[in-house]
Amino acid sequence: MNDSTLDDDSCNESHTIHNLLDDTTTTVRKLQTLITTLIPLLLIIGSGWAELSGAIDLTPIGEGDDWAWEENGPYVIWGCTDYSAENYDEYATDDDGTCNYPPDPIMGCTDTEANNYDEYAEEDDDSCEYDPEPIKGCTDDTANNYDSEAEEDDGSCEYDPEDCDPFFYSVSANYVDANNTTVEATFDIDCRNGNITENMQVQFLAWTNGTNWSNSEGPFNWTQGYYNITGEEWDEYTLTLSNFTNNSYDLFIYLIREDGSIGGEKTYYNIPIKARDE
Repeated sequence: MNDSTLDDDSCNESHTIHNLLDDTTTTVRKLQTLITTLIPLLLIIGSGWAELSGAIDLTPIGEGDDWAWEENGPYVIWGCTDYSAENYDEYATDDDGTCNYPPDPIMGCTDTEANNYDEYAEEDDDSCEYDPEPIKGCTDDTANNYDSEAEEDDGSCEYDPEDCDPFFYSVSANYVDANNTTVEATFDIDCRNGNITENMQVQFLAWTNGTNWSNSEGPFNWTQGYYNITGEEWDEYTLTLSNFTNNSYDLFIYLIREDGSIGGEKTYYNIPIKARDE
């Protein structure tokens, strides 16, 4: 018998070992793939737990408000450190560039009287524009300093001094001497229109009663005086007529302005004058 025909199952055994090696290799490769996949996941999970527990900070320095560990110092708190910012963080130790600020106000003219008033302006920028000021001066064409170009009167008009409007505040005629041959006129003159000073003339005349004194040769007796009158000051004056003979007389007291016009008068008619020694 040929030995080559003998089967001692060695071939089957070799085949089985080869299959086991292939299976093991496949399993190792799968395990390697699994481990390669799990390691990053485990690192992420582990680092997340470590960051939450405060053990480490995985946030890059300068991002967010997290704590960052410095190599030779304490923890740094990142945030906005500008007091004027809306999101100022009082606990931040280092600025991270995240500060937010309110928008700038809208600038413009805030005066409602201006030509360019801006209803949306929140802060005045001194840009308001107005109509030019009117030309001021004296607008009264009767004044000495009338200004034809003036658009608005400024109360500066000047006029010639106003003439006094005189009147007798009080006036009377009385006998003076015991013989009744002297008559005295007493009077006070005032200006009705304010504190004006002006020279006045007063005439005291006596006509014989019954004569046509308006066309006569002249009065029986007369005199006159000149007085400087100021406003309504009390200033009593006196004019005297003497040397009357026994008769009846009409007495006239005239107040005459500087221009010659009559400012006032007082008349006494049919006044008897009789000398006691006649």
